[in-house]
Amino acid sequence: MTYTSIGKRIALFAIAALFVLSCDNELRINAPYRVVPVLYGILDYQEDTNWVRVGRSYQGGELGMNGGLDSGDSIYLGTLEVLLKEFNGNNLVRTITMVRDESRQLEDGFFTNDGFHLYRTTEELDSTARYVVEVFEDEKLLLSASTPMVMAPRIREPLGGQRPVALNRTAGQLFQWDNTVNARMYQSFLRLHYIEVTAPQYDSVYKSLDYILPTQLADNILGNGRITTALTLEPYINFLAGNLNTDPNVYRFALSFDYFLTAAEDQLATYISVKQPATGIVQDKPEFTNINGGVGIFSSRTTAAKMNMIIAEPTIDSLVVGKFACGLRFARFQGLPSPSFCYCDPTINKEVNCDALPQ
Repeated sequence: MTYTSIGKRIALFAIAALFVLSCDNELRINAPYRVVPVLYGILDYQEDTNWVRVGRSYQGGELGMNGGLDSGDSIYLGTLEVLLKEFNGNNLVRTITMVRDESRQLEDGFFTNDGFHLYRTTEELDSTARYVVEVFEDEKLLLSASTPMVMAPRIREPLGGQRPVALNRTAGQLFQWDNTVNARMYQSFLRLHYIEVTAPQYDSVYKSLDYILPTQLADNILGNGRITTALTLEPYINFLAGNLNTDPNVYRFALSFDYFLTAAEDQLATYISVKQPATGIVQDKPEFTNINGGVGIFSSRTTAAKMNMIIAEPTIDSLVVGKFACGLRFARFQGLPSPSFCYCDPTINKEVNCDALPQ
């Protein structure tokens, strides 16, 4: 075959392809109709009630995204039986029938709330067990999934009790824990409890504010190793400055810290990682689900905490009179020579100012 005949064939193929493509330039974004069941369930043996949500993927059909949004049949499946099976190794220990619950109400939004329901159990769960969820529709198995449980990690720092939490500009406060079996991802946050007093009535309100620490990933799910992170004063003050107003009539009094650490099972960690927004050049991310017969996630998590921890005096000083926190209106009570609230005032060159209280 000559190069000329090859060239003619290529040209004829290109013309034919162009003709075919020009026949239909309509973009079809809807796939053929089919029901895709969806299941979400995150078990926690420390909770008194565990929940599972079962529904169906939403498709508006020819009406697009607005089609069927006011119909519960477009979002939820019909009558189902949801079973939670507990296994010790390969041995079935018990079967829990989850109860359909319509007591919870969603906030008004894009989709209808009619027909919204969950499935719950108040049975105590075993922290060392493996759980399998099975969903039956008309006595036929529709969905199933399995997860091991995650035990609460041991927090080593902060110690809590009489050991105060200290945020300074160098080493900062350490946060350290032992990895726990089956957990891959750890998320923790530091909660500040404080009082706001508003003049001139001097009414007081108890408030709290959560600082989310960076997510940490364990390099194994065997429960081996420890993870350590730290928080220094400056980023914490910047966080406070971005979340607290500077009302000149408000005084704030720091009371205590709580620390919460949540451990997420390996499958849940993968699901969260896949669902995070893409930040690189490649925007397409693989789908992940561990639901047999549908999509979603069935996994476990648990939380450890240190409550009502003392705030170190140098940290209190940094909040009240430190130049980085000046203007946030953190204050101290001073009794002599007269009752007053003392705080750092940026309007007088970041010096300490004391407002006398009415007698």
